[in-house]
Order: sequence, then structure tokens, then C-alpha cells
Amino acid sequence: MEKLEHRVLAIYIGATLGLKEKPALLDNPVNIDLFSADFIENAQSSGFSKLKENVELVKNSLVG
Repeated sequence: MEKLEHRVLAIYIGATLGLKEKPALLDNPVNIDLFSADFIENAQSSGFSKLKENVELVKNSLVG
């Protein structure tokens, strides 16, 4: 899987989990920097080794 696909997958899963935890996120636009330095660095690793960490980073960024 390419690096970009890892990022997109982490964003998709993290956003899905965030919405499940806090459905009110749909009521207001979310303005956060999902591509933080930590996220970019972790998403550049090969395989799925950092996927869980990136998913949590996205989810926590959304739900606060």
C-alpha cells in the first residue's frame, strides 16, 4: 500500500470512529490540521505498523 493510501485509510477509520463516538460532529464544520507532523511521520512508515496510532490521532483530533 502506498503512503498516501495509509493516510487516507487512517483518516477514514479515525473519522468513522470519531463520528460514532460523537455524532454531533456532523452538525458543525471541523477545522483541524489532520496532517500534523506526527501524522505525516507515522504515515510514512511501511505496512500497517503505525495505522492504529494514526487512527487514534485522527479520532482524538476530531472528538477533542
